[in-house]
Amino acid sequence: MGSWLTRPGWILGVAALVLALTTLCAAEEPPVDPAALTLTEAIALALEHAPKLQDARAKVALAHLDVRATRWWTWLIPTVTAHQGYDFLSAQERAAVALSLDLSKLLGKGAREAEQAQLALAQAERALDAARTEVVTEVTRAVFQLTSARAAIEVREDAVVHVVKLQALEAIRFEHGTGDLAPLLRAREALARARLELLTAGHEAHLAELALRRAIGLPLP
Repeated sequence: MGSWLTRPGWILGVAALVLALTTLCAAEEPPVDPAALTLTEAIALALEHAPKLQDARAKVALAHLDVRATRWWTWLIPTVTAHQGYDFLSAQERAAVALSLDLSKLLGKGAREAEQAQLALAQAERALDAARTEVVTEVTRAVFQLTSARAAIEVREDAVVHVVKLQALEAIRFEHGTGDLAPLLRAREALARARLELLTAGHEAHLAELALRRAIGLPLP
């Protein structure tokens, strides 16, 4: 029989409790603007709210409980070896030892289960460290992508302003007969292209912000 912590009812109960507490905390926190966060602030929030880190921490906590449970049962149910003088025990004592050994087999607790619990805990802790490194990497990448995208918006906005002025100048020239239609059409085409590039940059910035929100663990707008 496996550990009592591996039963579906227990895991679902703990998961529901963690989800409820997480939802409550998220509801009480003020909204956060990812674009206003520094890299240090974004990483700090991610280490607290990132879903994969919360999941990894929950697994470590469950592994700790499993280790404690196996330690308790190892203490409760003795392991009898030859040097403990089993042959010299009374009939009543032998019956008690036999009952404890049967319980040990029934409940699946003992040195082997304790060792497996320790190995599972070490594995969960390594997974938590790996998840922490992965989250920091993802957040760092997302912050730089958002910064780059917002810088691209500023460049595209300047380009639109420049092309608007150029189109206005060509329109004045054409109206006064000092310019041709072709430069005016090219200026209008350049303005349409600049506005499209600005829209594209805005869309990319929005996607970068969503990626940062997911990496940190913030609610999506």
